Amino acid sequence: MKIVKQAIQFSFFLILLAAMTSCGGNSSSSADGTETTAGTSSTASSSAATNANLGQPTSYRITFRTGCDEKGGTKAKVYVMIIGAEGRTDELQMVDPTKPNFVSCSQDIFNIPVEKDLGEIQEVRLWHDNTGDNPSWLVELAQIKNVKTNARWMFPCGKWLDGETGDQSTSRILYPGKECS
Repeated sequence: MKIVKQAIQFSFFLILLAAMTSCGGNSSSSADGTETTAGTSSTASSSAATNANLGQPTSYRITFRTGCDEKGGTKAKVYVMIIGAEGRTDELQMVDPTKPNFVSCSQDIFNIPVEKDLGEIQEVRLWHDNTGDNPSWLVELAQIKNVKTNARWMFPCGKWLDGETGDQSTSRILYPGKECS
């Protein structure tokens, strides 16, 4: 059983590594047919497309990858705030009532409509309320895609949001292409 768990964790690590080193906007489909993206894109063409849409309504697709540790998933209420050069979202609870959210070794995708383009995404603030049977959460990474412009940002984390162990932090600030704090 331990060997199988290590093989799954290693496979997940390889997927994470491939996504982090990719500079293109590679798209793939998950088992449920939902589009997911890998890689980051901050090319001049993406910036130009974003600049042309500043002030216009758009939506962002945010994907969270939960680590493959047996207790990596969480039952806590998860919140996010996306901060860009041109604005920020409100505090948003991430929940999909049609399925379990933030299960170990999974990814969750949420669409976030906004009144105006946020510009170049600078950080993601991520936290949970530390409630439920298993509130700790192993966040591998978050990815954001501007649906209108196709601009993409990757936010590696690889840390626990856990009020009882480690640094006992239930919140993280994620920066594009850098480890979270």
